[in-house]
Amino acid sequence: MPGSPPQPLALREEPAAVLLVDLPAGAGRPAGVAAADAAALRRAGATAAPFADLPAFCRAAGLPAAAAERVLAGTVPGELVEDRWWLAVAPLGERRALLSLHEVPEDAAAPAPGAPAAVAGAALTAVPAGPPAGAGEDPDDARGVVEWVGAGWSRVTGVPAGDVVGRGCAGLLPAAVEDARPALRRAARSGEPVAVTVLDERTDGTRFLHRVRSTPLRDRSGAVCHVVTRCATW
Repeated sequence: MPGSPPQPLALREEPAAVLLVDLPAGAGRPAGVAAADAAALRRAGATAAPFADLPAFCRAAGLPAAAAERVLAGTVPGELVEDRWWLAVAPLGERRALLSLHEVPEDAAAPAPGAPAAVAGAALTAVPAGPPAGAGEDPDDARGVVEWVGAGWSRVTGVPAGDVVGRGCAGLLPAAVEDARPALRRAARSGEPVAVTVLDERTDGTRFLHRVRSTPLRDRSGAVCHVVTRCATW
């Protein structure tokens, strides 16, 4: 409608695929899939073969070929692909990238019931191998270290990336930790995504409601190696 303000794009809460991608060292080589979430593995048949390269994985999983092409272009804050997929790519240093794909509902003019209006930010946590935390240890810090925080996360939470990158994942949820952390720990243990709604508080004291979803990523061996934690706010 002329004069109407832009409407937020309604995305399905569960992503169609979240992939940790190894970027090629030379021109002409395909990017490789280092880890993938459960939804993407189910689409691809959960076999080891599609991990060989990103285009093969996309073909096996029924994902758009443009995803493999766009990951080499660098940062993609958000792009509609084939009128069906919302693609985002975040480079992680020079040799890795985080790729996410969401399906766009047919009626994208109105938000889907119960779905956040937009994904506001994300963080990647490395999950160490080995036994869980021992007695007296902080289980959040023991479960992993924050490797990357997107700018959207800092805008929503008020927490600068420098305050959490390289540290235990406890810093990702500065206020509502008692309610959210147990559920998010289950994601790393079970390998299945977990989502919680949190009334949180920024560092300046303002409060906000957001949806926090943790998506575990499995490597070629089937082990959970990373967890992508995304927040969506209203």
